[in-house]
Amino acid sequence: MFRGEFKDFEKTPGTYTINVIATWYGITGLESTQFQIKGDASAVSLLQQKLDTDEARKYLSSNESDFEKDPIGQTLFKFLIIDFPDSAASNLKKIL
Repeated sequence: MFRGEFKDFEKTPGTYTINVIATWYGITGLESTQFQIKGDASAVSLLQQKLDTDEARKYLSSNESDFEKDPIGQTLFKFLIIDFPDSAASNLKKIL
């Protein structure tokens, strides 16, 4: 039995092929399998996936004063919250 995990897999819809080569006591074997990821790859779904992270939640649930001593955090906060129109910011908060 073999098990593997794909780190940082973006889950982009499409058909993927996996080839596994194994050697055991001088014998080499090859096995291939295909799997398909179905879903929506629209810009909105990709944005939602990026916003559904701990980092985005941190900024979306914060106040600007939370980042007074963190200039990078303050810049990210301003980009995520202040630069979006009010309706967009509230919609982003609803997503998360």
